[in-house]
Amino acid sequence: MSEITLTINGKEATGQQGDTILAVCERAGIDLPTLCHLKGVHDIGTCRMCIVELADSRVVTACTTPAEPGMAVTTESDRLTAIRRSTLELLFAERNHYCMFCAASGDCELQDLAYRLGMDHVRYPSLFPRMEADTSHEHKVFDQNRCILCRRCLRACSELVANHTLGIRERGIGSILTVDGSEAFADSTCVSCGTCVQVCPTGALFDKRSAYRGRKEDCTLVSSTCPECSLGCQVELVARSGQVLRVDATVSPEDGTGLLCKKGRYESLGDARERVRTPLARENGALQPVSWDEAIALAREGLAKALETHGASSVLGVASARLNTEALAALRSYAETALAPTNAVALGAQGIFDRTPDATMPDILAADLIILAGENATADHEVAGFLVNRAVEQNDTPLVLIGTATKRLVRRARVHLPVEGAALAEALRTLGQAGNPAAPLLTAAQRPLFLLCPPASEIVLKDVAAGAEAGWPRVLRLGEKANSRGAAAAGLPANGVDWRAAKAILCLAGDDPGLSLEALGRMDGQLFLVVHSAYRTPLTERADVVLPAPAWFEKNGTMINAQGQEVHLRAAIEPPPGARDESEVLMALSS
Repeated sequence: MSEITLTINGKEATGQQGDTILAVCERAGIDLPTLCHLKGVHDIGTCRMCIVELADSRVVTACTTPAEPGMAVTTESDRLTAIRRSTLELLFAERNHYCMFCAASGDCELQDLAYRLGMDHVRYPSLFPRMEADTSHEHKVFDQNRCILCRRCLRACSELVANHTLGIRERGIGSILTVDGSEAFADSTCVSCGTCVQVCPTGALFDKRSAYRGRKEDCTLVSSTCPECSLGCQVELVARSGQVLRVDATVSPEDGTGLLCKKGRYESLGDARERVRTPLARENGALQPVSWDEAIALAREGLAKALETHGASSVLGVASARLNTEALAALRSYAETALAPTNAVALGAQGIFDRTPDATMPDILAADLIILAGENATADHEVAGFLVNRAVEQNDTPLVLIGTATKRLVRRARVHLPVEGAALAEALRTLGQAGNPAAPLLTAAQRPLFLLCPPASEIVLKDVAAGAEAGWPRVLRLGEKANSRGAAAAGLPANGVDWRAAKAILCLAGDDPGLSLEALGRMDGQLFLVVHSAYRTPLTERADVVLPAPAWFEKNGTMINAQGQEVHLRAAIEPPPGARDESEVLMALSS
């Protein structure tokens, strides 16, 4: 694109051919008021707040007007302020915007703009329509009374998430935002990603958990990483008074993108399990509270007894690959010195293949062919599914689906091979062969992307390595757990131990909700079990010693995401007084 120069408020400003006036203003550091503008989606100019004046006295919306070379633009004048204020007063009069009762008061862009323009009264009579709030959704409230019809939520749902749950019904002053035409949120196609709540500039959509519990300026904001899957989505933890109130997506300053799924935004905080707040030891068949010193002594004694009686192969160190890399490396070091190096595993670890991970999430949108393989593909990596749907819908990218997936992905696939298990590997291996319905698509593609979801990411491990040599240009291999790649990098395999020979197990469960059933299914006979866990689970109820652990939002560390990038976990609040992290526990057991 060629560079263009225009004059804004008497000073030269530069932009690129095709930029809007608003984009040039943002690049030049000129702050224009907006309500409907949202980076990452198309602009519609509906709020009329970003109006500017051109040299011929025309007033236009900066977000929808292309910048042209030599254009003279004025962003602030008495005339523009009067128009903006009049429009703002109409917005306030149209529905119920009495700030003192609103959940968004103090965090509302409409309210902020009223202060900015010096609006202390409304000259128009309030219509005050009676609209019932929709509280049916588990995690959010939709209050039409606070809606200004900016359509941010609608465009985010359609263009960023590619879900199309929200729409507009009627016209003019009768326009209302709808959910699947006329459904309640609880009965709709909403995927509960929460994007609509985060982009809403008013209190029309708000989070149930954090409502009325503090404005952002009263809270601590901590950048961290979501631990719910291997994508490693970046998040902002909003905390106050020792509690994490909500999880927001970290929005990219370049394009405004930043998505989360239901697990990452809501379920990562909504764990209903009972916290382990003090060490527990089994006495007379029941778990009883003990001191840390007593618990460590009992754990050390039980592990040592198994080692002495049955040998090194009888004691296993087991961790969840959801834990940070530092904890997994500490377990590896502990196994090398106290157990046997081969007796430590990370459930959910990912095998390593000789290929630098060169595919990233943005590559999904840039691909001209997507080969998606897995059982119930993207179910545990929903944000990747959002991007696949966007690529197919917005870019007309052909999709080859190998395995099973959501009905929407199945409908959108150009080729669907509904295979499972070991047949996944065979389907991938023969993808380019003559007679395969996907072969012509693969031959024609210049930028194909292989998106491998569990269990395909492990089943086809060797085939992926061979594919790299054969010229597969991009592979994004999704792990079973958040730190599957980090576990492998720490030297912990996913299996390879003799579970039946185990007489004692040290299990670092962290806050993994899936480790209990997984681990219990591999335990045979009588054994001595030590569990380090943030929550009470079937696994802790089976244990002889239980040690309290911090939850993911209470500790620092790093992980390696599916893209091969090191990402950071940062504590937003202090853990309970009795909790200690994995490194402390292993150090105590070693001493």
